[in-house]
Amino acid sequence: MAAVADYPDTPVLLLMNPGPKPVVVELSDPLDIERGPDVPAQKTVLSHHVELAMTDEQTARNRSAPDTSTIYERITDGFFAVDRDWEYTYVNSEGAALTDRPRAELIGTRVWDAFPELVDTPFEDALRRAMDSGETTEVEAHYQPHGIWYDVRAYPDDNGISIYFRDITQRVARRKKLERENERLEQFANIISHDLRNPLAVAQGNVELVKDEHGTTDELETVSRALDRMEALIDDMLALARQEQGIKETDSISLPEIAEDCWTTIESADATLEVVSGYGFTGDKQRVKQLFENIFRNAIEHGGPADPTIANRHTDSEVFTDADADLLVRVGSLDDEDGFYIENSGADIPETEHDRIFENGYSTGEEGLGLGLTIVKGIVSAHDWDIAVTDGSLSGPRFEISAVKPE
Repeated sequence: MAAVADYPDTPVLLLMNPGPKPVVVELSDPLDIERGPDVPAQKTVLSHHVELAMTDEQTARNRSAPDTSTIYERITDGFFAVDRDWEYTYVNSEGAALTDRPRAELIGTRVWDAFPELVDTPFEDALRRAMDSGETTEVEAHYQPHGIWYDVRAYPDDNGISIYFRDITQRVARRKKLERENERLEQFANIISHDLRNPLAVAQGNVELVKDEHGTTDELETVSRALDRMEALIDDMLALARQEQGIKETDSISLPEIAEDCWTTIESADATLEVVSGYGFTGDKQRVKQLFENIFRNAIEHGGPADPTIANRHTDSEVFTDADADLLVRVGSLDDEDGFYIENSGADIPETEHDRIFENGYSTGEEGLGLGLTIVKGIVSAHDWDIAVTDGSLSGPRFEISAVKPE
């Protein structure tokens, strides 16, 4: 009757039915079935409205929330319900399959009787802590009788605990394999860092002594350049070996500060750096410095003067601070402050090469190993950032690093 009161000008028909609430039929036009020559037609229209309303009500009733057991059967985890006497009160089909035990055998049985091997294991400790403390517990451990690693989570309530568990054997195997690979990479990195650097330092030192005592020669300069090249290769190989290691700690990083700091560590010749944003973000500062240095070196090696016919093509607000620079490198934040970019003047990278430039060994130089941008890609991936190369506003390439967490 509330519908009638709320909408007095709307013709409705109220039907009582066995369901939890009455069905209200809203009619597009009033129906008068007491008189008139079109009574049969009006009855047909009314019958249609009533049938449609009752069908919709039944459909809604059929779509009501499924019962609890249906939900437990749908989940992909094994599920046990255990009361405060440690007896199983419910076992879903996945739980029976994972433990290779029939449900009927488990229901009403105490956990410790059904699986005595659980006693004195991390699983028993986690389940008892959940039952006694009323706090959710989680454990990953190896269950020797099955030869399986399980991830087990226990959620307590007034009636006992609900246990969700899954087989994570493959995940653990992958994790252990990755740990072994990381250990080998760390050993390799240590060899590069110490066993190769030490004799290299000795060689470089002796070359400098000879220069000081006898003066330089073309031959000595050739040796010196070769040793410097070896040192650069060692740095690249060391970075490559460690590039996939995850980021454990992050620092607050100022975009202008890190860009200018890195610029002073490279041989920039007549190139000019322009920082146009005070953007701040978080990351591993040492590895981010390596990212900037590698992109800066790539710009110095491959960049050049801007093409004035296409420079500043993306925005009229950006103008050169040094229009006559042999090379201009610009650093700024992305428009949505989702990250930052580094671009340089010179020639664009062909679109067909945009993905290839990050591959191991890709290089257009005669001496390069093609590791610089591969290392950049690894640093970006370790931070869970994204990187893309596009045509920049200075006529050269633009590296955009996005999905960066701002400070």
